[in-house]
Amino acid sequence: MSQHDDCNTLDFTLLKVGIDKILGSIDKSASKQLTNLLGKNYLETNYCYQRPDVLCVLLKMIYGKSYVEMIKSI
Repeated sequence: MSQHDDCNTLDFTLLKVGIDKILGSIDKSASKQLTNLLGKNYLETNYCYQRPDVLCVLLKMIYGKSYVEMIKSI
């Protein structure tokens, strides 16, 4: 495995940990909203790991501008 591959693996692992923390910090109603919004686009929660920008858009839809503070706290 090359050093580049190691960095990509580490980056993905850190990203996954951050996303897990965000998903774990939202309440049940927000989690349900997130699932519903993803479902409307035929997506599952796991898609957020591949496209964290989509998670940001959905959090903004649910929480408004305060979603930025959620991300900063992680």
